[in-house]
Amino acid sequence: MMSRHIWLVSVAALLVSGCLERNESITVHEDGSASWTVEFKGDVQGHEDFLALPQPPEWDVTSMSIDSTDEGKVELHWVAHREIPHGDALPSSFAGPDREAVRSSHLQFPSGVKRWREGSRTYYEFTRHYRARTYGRHHELPDIFSDAELEERVLEHGIFNVSEADRNQYLDNLSDQLRYTLFNELQDGLGILVLDGGATVAQKRASEEVAWEHLGDRIDDALLLDVLAMDEDEMDLAYEQLLGGVREELVDIAGRAIWGDGRTPDSSFRHPFRVVYYDQHVTDAINMQVFQIELVLPGEIVRTNGYTEPGEPGQVMWMFDGAALHDRDVPLYALSVVEHP
Repeated sequence: MMSRHIWLVSVAALLVSGCLERNESITVHEDGSASWTVEFKGDVQGHEDFLALPQPPEWDVTSMSIDSTDEGKVELHWVAHREIPHGDALPSSFAGPDREAVRSSHLQFPSGVKRWREGSRTYYEFTRHYRARTYGRHHELPDIFSDAELEERVLEHGIFNVSEADRNQYLDNLSDQLRYTLFNELQDGLGILVLDGGATVAQKRASEEVAWEHLGDRIDDALLLDVLAMDEDEMDLAYEQLLGGVREELVDIAGRAIWGDGRTPDSSFRHPFRVVYYDQHVTDAINMQVFQIELVLPGEIVRTNGYTEPGEPGQVMWMFDGAALHDRDVPLYALSVVEHP
């Protein structure tokens, strides 16, 4: 998305999405079984294709509405329930069979419930570990590629109404930002290719050298100035087309560098690069989500990193937004005790 690459704030503001509430209610019973209800509710405009929602037959879906509003929003209401017997593994993702090819790109949250007895006490332990989403590498560019004061002048007066020196410096910074972003995406895709056995480390390095040279020739100030001269709606489309076109060029370059025989990369070769791109869109969808998890354990909670309230000895809650997952894991923990006479 344009906002990812520090484009023009006036354009990025058009891409701001609404909030999606992601509410979960988990009740662990004395026999160690669990009842789990999940509700997604809110605006998903622009992110519909990158959401993982609990699906049948594993889940009993009681509400599944997606409606467009007159304000241009896409309102989702999705409610699902599941009973989990003691000893069965808790789901670690909501990615269903329809997301099998990109399951690893969706949010992972390995969860578990343990139950054991020691003397006159029974203990119940709940754990969940939300896996970090790679964010800074693709969304927050190094300071050397930006100048806050310069960007403010350009945004206030327009790219064509600032001094020639400011305009040239702004375009240079923007060119560097785009090259850096696209190169990082290529590197990540090549890394997956190496791990899958589709390329050697030496081939990866050779591909990167050729690709970096191509980016220096392909992304220049004149090209970006032409895009910035467009109306905002046209600018958005032109920007996405530019990025999409260069991405395809880089994959073609990588294929030629690895195979060396002029073959055009096929879908299996392109898959790792598409996973990287898809993964970023999933992260964008997670960014606009607000998480609320309510857990009820038997007995009295004696240790947790969540929020508890007086009068609710077995209940705990966690709340955070998608930004909490930027480059760091989010663990949930609760331990309760039942004392027997």
